[in-house]
Amino acid sequence: MGGRRKARHKGIGKKRHLKRGIRDLKHRGKDIDQVYEAVMANDMEVDGDVDGSDDGKEGPYCKYCDRHFIDKSAMQSHKREKGHKKRVKEVHAYQPMD
Repeated sequence: MGGRRKARHKGIGKKRHLKRGIRDLKHRGKDIDQVYEAVMANDMEVDGDVDGSDDGKEGPYCKYCDRHFIDKSAMQSHKREKGHKKRVKEVHAYQPMD
């Protein structure tokens, strides 16, 4: 007698790779040109406390990486990360096309 057979995926089939793109776009950060405009126009508060932004999140906010943090210590550790330093360097080196 044979064992139980694992159920096949129905519906998605060969198009499974298309779902991944939609899922990844949900958590996408801002592009460099958007961050550059915000930094140079000083529209956003300099890295610090935000009591209520457009998306309803509170707490410290990194304008370069477009990330919210739960407390200041989390933000301080983020500022020491390699990814944050690279992002800051990339924004300051950005040359707009206009």
